[in-house]
Amino acid sequence: MKDILAFFMIVAVVAILAGVGIEFMNYLLKRRLIRSGQLDENYLRLLTRKNNLLSSLKWGILLFFGGTGLIIIGTLAFDWEQSPIPWGIETVFISAGFLIYYFIVSHKQKD
Repeated sequence: MKDILAFFMIVAVVAILAGVGIEFMNYLLKRRLIRSGQLDENYLRLLTRKNNLLSSLKWGILLFFGGTGLIIIGTLAFDWEQSPIPWGIETVFISAGFLIYYFIVSHKQKD
């Protein structure tokens, strides 16, 4: 169990660092574009990034299904050290979250 928690902590830290790095690089790019004074329509579109509600929906669905998978894993009784069942259960729940998000987005794009 400790190995699984250590793995998830490492993944979470790397994801947070990657997100912070991407936002910082976007900030530097925007600052350089503004200082250069070369703002045409393409640059303005790059600078005015809108909050995508579907992105927030995606993360909400993934966190919900990931948490549900962890709750299910916690209620089952099996050998945590030797069994691949926890990995399979969590993968199935996270992929179900991705599939639901995909169907929502594809349905919205048809409308």
